[in-house]
Amino acid sequence: MPVVGLGTWQTFDVGSAESERAPRREVIREFVRLGGSVVDSSPMYGRSENVVGDLTTELDARQRLFLATKVWTSGREAGIRQMEQSFKRLRTERMDLMQIHNLVDWRTQLVTLKQWKEQGKIRYIGVTHYTESAYDELARVLQAEALDFVQLNYSIAERAAERRLLPLAAERHIAVLVNRPFAQADLFSKVRGKPLPPWMTAYGLLLLFDWTVLSTIAVARLWLSGRTQATVAKRRMQTLGLAAATTNVSLLVAFRTDRPFRAVLYGDARSVAANLLALVPLAWLMARVYLIPGAGWWATLLFALPLYTTRVAHHRFVEMREMFTQTIASLAQAVDKRDPFTSNHSKRVMMIAIDIGRVMRLGEPELEALEWGGLLHDVGKIGVPDNILLKQERLTRDERMKMNAHPVLGAEIIAPVTKLAPELPIIRHHHEWYNGSGYPDRLIGDEIPKLARVLHVADAFEAMTAARPYRMRPLTPEQALGELRKFAGIQFDPSVVDAFVKTGWVEGIPDPGREPELRPVPLLSQAAGSMSMATSSSMAAATGGNGAGAHPNGTGAGGKLVEVGTGADVR
Repeated sequence: MPVVGLGTWQTFDVGSAESERAPRREVIREFVRLGGSVVDSSPMYGRSENVVGDLTTELDARQRLFLATKVWTSGREAGIRQMEQSFKRLRTERMDLMQIHNLVDWRTQLVTLKQWKEQGKIRYIGVTHYTESAYDELARVLQAEALDFVQLNYSIAERAAERRLLPLAAERHIAVLVNRPFAQADLFSKVRGKPLPPWMTAYGLLLLFDWTVLSTIAVARLWLSGRTQATVAKRRMQTLGLAAATTNVSLLVAFRTDRPFRAVLYGDARSVAANLLALVPLAWLMARVYLIPGAGWWATLLFALPLYTTRVAHHRFVEMREMFTQTIASLAQAVDKRDPFTSNHSKRVMMIAIDIGRVMRLGEPELEALEWGGLLHDVGKIGVPDNILLKQERLTRDERMKMNAHPVLGAEIIAPVTKLAPELPIIRHHHEWYNGSGYPDRLIGDEIPKLARVLHVADAFEAMTAARPYRMRPLTPEQALGELRKFAGIQFDPSVVDAFVKTGWVEGIPDPGREPELRPVPLLSQAAGSMSMATSSSMAAATGGNGAGAHPNGTGAGGKLVEVGTGADVR
């Protein structure tokens, strides 16, 4: 039987309305199409048995399913009535598996189950429970009775079954059904929003790469086979296996990074598809070599060495890239650690920027630039003294100029690293304003590099929603989104703000929408053009814009978007 089955608790407990049943019908249809078979229900699950019975009959899917249900009552006659009712609800004359739910009156019900199994009404019998407190009794039942199945809770969070029950089931040759595989969704809440461990990136990439190599061999084998029913089935199994591997890795990444599963799967699927297409010529060549008279299967071994060396080279590439990323992350964390209020600031900015980039359908090189540029955008603050960086009061003119110099200093620090050349414009220009009144070069509109405009929005949102020495009370995500919309066209690229609204960072938050018209670009900014860093910094300090980067005392145009009205700062 396939390792993944279909549970029906709550999800199938719906009425007869088409709007309620249509999604469940589609689930069963897709479940069967992909090779699934085990469907588990219970009279305890309300109307679930009725819904499963009706939908499987409509889809003519009964013969392809392994139906399992339970008896959940006390007394022999009551148990018989309940099981007969389950047969009618599930519309079946023979039940694949009947289980005693939560060991309720198990001695009485087991007598009937054994009789019905002998009569052929039931194929297999078993018992179930979902709590560790019942494990002692469950073990006694498994030890004493001749059972076919046991159903119990087991997951990363609930591992007690592996100490005694799973070995006992293996010893007694009892099949195991697992319930609560995610600890009733508790596992999702534990990992949501937490970063993947460093080894996971390498593991995921190598897993997908290995699948492409194995699939190359599989394609070569299929090229040699006729289109018999067996080879068609094999082709479907291999395709399903590759899709399952891609989906599982994507699902894990989505849960661990809190990124939308669809976005992760789309990116992974594109990579796998590209690799498979690149390996198709090799598969064709392997097939042709195999057909050479006198060559046979041993000739295909000639391909083993290049495939192996390619795999090793890819492994080295993944390791080197991971080490490079970890080094960058450590440097960014060292900068953030100088200020206890900005711990992990660069990492969060990077994550927001990448999500915006995915919405904007940026290419992989641009997303990589956002990843590394996001981590390093504030590296220039290494040169900003602590008395300025951590100051809670208003900055003086000289202090403001030193603070505003950090993008240029950061670009100078990174410039010798040729690998990071695409990130230099992001680091230097992430404080430029869309209307030209930012710093250091007073670029305007599309003169600002696109990725710097993306990072500016990400940087601003993160700064607004986090505490700072000069503003202890952060804005709510709803307030921060309102500020982004308010200053779109002034401080931010409106198209980037539009993309940000579609990310999960503001999911479910009311969007005030775009301003009816973009605010006019100040003439001073239009005339300014590209000025020197010192001039632009002093102008920013002197003019004191009232945008999202304004200091509570009116100093400081440009910079991280922080609370307007209640006080903001460019730091």
